[in-house]
Amino acid sequence: MIIIETLLGVFLIFMINNNIGLIKKSMRFKMEQYYFFPFTSFISIIENYLSLINSKISLSKYILIKNLLYISIEPY
Repeated sequence: MIIIETLLGVFLIFMINNNIGLIKKSMRFKMEQYYFFPFTSFISIIENYLSLINSKISLSKYILIKNLLYISIEPY
């Protein structure tokens, strides 16, 4: 449930935010592989999607999304 809510929030940010011109800055920030095996392919899909549209995300929101994904998928 937390994962679904996080993804919905991420996609909502993508739809609302129309900032451009941050390609070079945001390309330097890649999501680290903190995730264990069952989520590896799922996270790879999200990373590919982020790399395609990260020019429309401000840097602070990109870092926030990265932290939310890490917290929601972190094994306990």
